[in-house]
This record gives sequence, structure tokens and C-alpha cells, in this order.
Amino acid sequence: MPERLSLANIEEASRVIEPAFRNSPQIAFDTLSEILGAETVLKVETLNPIRSFKGGGPNYYVHQLRDKTPLIAASAGNYGQGLAVAARAKAIPFTVFAAEKPIR
Repeated sequence: MPERLSLANIEEASRVIEPAFRNSPQIAFDTLSEILGAETVLKVETLNPIRSFKGGGPNYYVHQLRDKTPLIAASAGNYGQGLAVAARAKAIPFTVFAAEKPIR
């Protein structure tokens, strides 16, 4: 089982997450920086394979797995896509389920 959040895990993730999710372009946002009185930088997460910031977490999770036990997840979007990309890279079978109707 992957470990909980820790500085060591954050440092490891910064090295092992696929560059497509780790190295998003950054743009200085001068107008917002002026309003906030602090430098503001935006990350452009729409240029990675799933067009979302949700690829890094699943990528790190799958990196930590020690075997190729099939994965199953419930997701209607980006998190499931992130797991699919990471599982495919490690040749881990993966199934994602999505609800047919909105859950209320």
C-alpha cells in the first residue's frame, strides 16, 4: 500500500511522475500579481495527455505499486483517464466504471 503524504513522497513524486504531467508550461500572470501584491504563475495543464491536472496523482500512485494486480476505479472523467495512462505505461490491466445517471 502506498504511503501517506510526506515531504519524502513529494520529493520522490517530483522525480518519478511522467514529465508530461510534471513539466507543465508556466505563465506569469502580471495583472493578478499586481492585484494580489505577489508574483502569480499559472500552470497550463491542458497540454498533457489527458488535458487535466489530475494526471500526476494517479501516475505517482501507479509508480508506487509493486506488482501488476489489475486496477479498478469509478470515475467519470480525468482521474480515470490519469489512471488509464499510468496503468498502460506499466502494462497493468485497468477497468474504469462510470455511473449511467448522475448521483444525487
